[in-house]
Amino acid sequence: MCDKRMMVIRTNDSEKQWLQSELKGGRLRQGWGITGMQLEDHGEPVPLSEWEARYSKSAKEIWAREPGPGEALKRFRILSPMTDLRAGDIVVIPKMPSWDKFTIASVKGKYWFDADRGPKDYGHVIPVDSDCMKETPYFSSIESRLIVKKLRGYQCAVNNVWDSRFVKAIEKLVRLDPVPIKKAIIAIYSDIKEPLIQESLNQIRHLTYADLEELVKKAFEAAGYQFVRKHYYDNKGGDADLVFDRNLPLVSEISELALTVFIQVKQKSGKDADDLDGVEQLVKISANNPQSVRILISTADGFSDNCKNRAGEEQVTLVSGLETAEFLMRYL
Repeated sequence: MCDKRMMVIRTNDSEKQWLQSELKGGRLRQGWGITGMQLEDHGEPVPLSEWEARYSKSAKEIWAREPGPGEALKRFRILSPMTDLRAGDIVVIPKMPSWDKFTIASVKGKYWFDADRGPKDYGHVIPVDSDCMKETPYFSSIESRLIVKKLRGYQCAVNNVWDSRFVKAIEKLVRLDPVPIKKAIIAIYSDIKEPLIQESLNQIRHLTYADLEELVKKAFEAAGYQFVRKHYYDNKGGDADLVFDRNLPLVSEISELALTVFIQVKQKSGKDADDLDGVEQLVKISANNPQSVRILISTADGFSDNCKNRAGEEQVTLVSGLETAEFLMRYL
């Protein structure tokens, strides 16, 4: 679609119902189109001087008024880009079929003129494919919200679109399945965040184990945990890569009791065949501290069933790849 022309074409709200019925019939109509104001005669452009004369004559006869200075030229410059549209081009129609939606339509053929149908003033016609039109609620996705924002810059009746972000957003909306009337902003943000987290995980997996361990350490410190030690072994199979303390509100003040956190850090891709071993190491290293928190942090995609079952029995918290990337992004 990127090699096609794209336009924003605004319609008159006062005739919305009729204009919508015409659109469903495959005819996108535009105003300033009373008899004599066609932009082409027999497929050839009407010269500007001729069009200005016709505009003046029609305005006096049909609108019963004298056009202002430069009015005809202004209207011609606004309307004439419609004649450049060809089959396959895209038009975006704001506030159609209602104020809270816009319609995306594919052009089916060349501009033509028909001032004999319906209310006067709407003789300019762009044929569109009525079977492929897409009505999009303004706040249904991040793409639709971007379009609504950028529509402020397209206030003429007919507007060429060159903005690459606008074009890409429309292209994506055309490909998307039908969307709900309104998507909550928190859900919109999730759509933005998810690919960023995935890309962050992809980059984290390129780091050394030592680098990942240091990132986890910095994240916990940023969250208020006090670093105690690293690489803590008991020579009996127990192992914690990082150990933290965390003072407890009120409890630590009256009893000097702090929460101890034992962490295993695993730098992995895909599945980790030895993830159960990480749980067992945490269970053993914390045997003398049953009230501690044990966390296995991994960049693996997930955990084996055996690992999850054992972790559930021993109350070991499992943090997989995307969760790891997300909490690092949050605290660093």
